[in-house]
Amino acid sequence: MPPRSELLFRNTCEGYFLDQKGHILCQDSGKGYLLFPGGGIEPGEPAEKAILRETLEETGAVVTNLVFLGMLKVRWGPTWAKTEKQRQRYQYYQGDELHFFTGTIVYFDTLQSEEDSWGGQKLMPLQEAITFLERQPHTPEEQAYREAQLQYLKSLVKRNGVWTN
Repeated sequence: MPPRSELLFRNTCEGYFLDQKGHILCQDSGKGYLLFPGGGIEPGEPAEKAILRETLEETGAVVTNLVFLGMLKVRWGPTWAKTEKQRQRYQYYQGDELHFFTGTIVYFDTLQSEEDSWGGQKLMPLQEAITFLERQPHTPEEQAYREAQLQYLKSLVKRNGVWTN
């Protein structure tokens, strides 16, 4: 097995999608963190197509006005893996190359039963999501990722004129 520094980065995507009321598509995991739609980008698949696919599969949301926000490489630390699926990925990748997007939710389609599909509440006021993330504890390894999330979410407040307190 090669050293971790020689492993590839896993291409992934994450989306920050708003409805007409300024609510963001996310879900409280119940484990102290928020879930945003996203996941792995298949080999040869454009990141734009992947985020639309992942969002539809996980949430049923159909999104338009897709805008690329940026990219960040995150190296996983030894305590990153929490599930068996993540432990397997840790063997093959040194981290994520995350592609971030925003867009507008058009409507929710019928959700197909997928492994990672969300049930329950899928929308949260944008400011509530920002406050949640600001208060959420994180490890030093997660610092760059958390800063990117907050930067992009706060840019949505400015871009969309969403009211904040």
